[in-house]
Amino acid sequence: MLIGFFGPRALGPVFVAETDLYISQPSQTVPESFSYDGFYSQQTSKDVTDSLMGFFKSKQVANSSLDGVGSYQSISNLIGGTSAKKLSTNILRVSSKARTPIEAENNLNSMTKSAVATFNKVSANKGITITSLGTKPVVYQRTVSPFLTGFVGFFLGCTLIGGFFLLKENYT
Repeated sequence: MLIGFFGPRALGPVFVAETDLYISQPSQTVPESFSYDGFYSQQTSKDVTDSLMGFFKSKQVANSSLDGVGSYQSISNLIGGTSAKKLSTNILRVSSKARTPIEAENNLNSMTKSAVATFNKVSANKGITITSLGTKPVVYQRTVSPFLTGFVGFFLGCTLIGGFFLLKENYT
């Protein structure tokens, strides 16, 4: 139980930096006439959001963003600490976890710039714009409930002790 209660505190704090990206393609619709251009613009944004999510898991994108990180990071730590989640067809939330708030923000900014630059380089559709909804990423410390970890630690402790006694009974 004590390990479950004090374990997360012994590992140290985890900071998360998040930013939201808005993906859009300007519509070419003339207001007086009906066109499917707005629909196709929405569909393109949806497909771009899916593609951009994949860029955040790419080793090549992580490798090109290592220069902007400023501290020694491995590619697997950078990819493992960065995640992208689709909030809507046009909005993508990108987050990065690290041990310090500055490191989390640097990792997020570097991976985001690298993924957007790579997308712009390989994209056939040059009319797509990817903009951040905020001026700075939101950085916060992720907290863990001591009651939840204490309960999990207590449950695991009881299971291990019960298993130990069962094994002891069977082998004696």
